[in-house]
Formats: sequence, structure tokens, C-alpha cells
Amino acid sequence: MDKKCRKFIWGDSNNQRKIHTVVWNQICKPKNVGGLGLRSSMKVNSAFMMKAGWDLCSEHDDLWVRIFRSKYKYGDGILPYIDKN
Repeated sequence: MDKKCRKFIWGDSNNQRKIHTVVWNQICKPKNVGGLGLRSSMKVNSAFMMKAGWDLCSEHDDLWVRIFRSKYKYGDGILPYIDKN
């Protein structure tokens, strides 16, 4: 996903690569410190996975948590227990 965004921002195509005058990390910085405010999809995905893991451990009444725990035979405790049988 980041690769597609970089190609769009810098105007790259499959046949031609243009000069990148600004590094990607600078573009991903907030606007108030000189960046464009874009978010790295790798960091967004990592944050999403951490939130999903937290919900899996703390939100036992949510439908998706009950389905997930049932499908993978998790225990009912705070921390998921996987039955290997």
C-alpha cells in the first residue's frame, strides 16, 4: 500500500522512475512539523492489530470476540488459551 502511495506522490510509472526529492519519512510526518500528514500503512496496521488483540482480551461480550474464541477454541479467561486438541 505504501508503495502505491509513494508512486502516486512522486509521479512514478512502470516505465519511468522520477527523482524523489523528499524522503518518505518526511512526507509521513504531521503537517505542523513540515510533512504532508500521510500515515504509513505499516504503522496503521500495527496499531489496528494491537487494538484487536486488546479487544480480544478485554471485550468478551462483543460478537466478533465470541465467534473468534469459539472458532479457535479459546478459553473464557482474560488471556486467550488455545486448546491444541
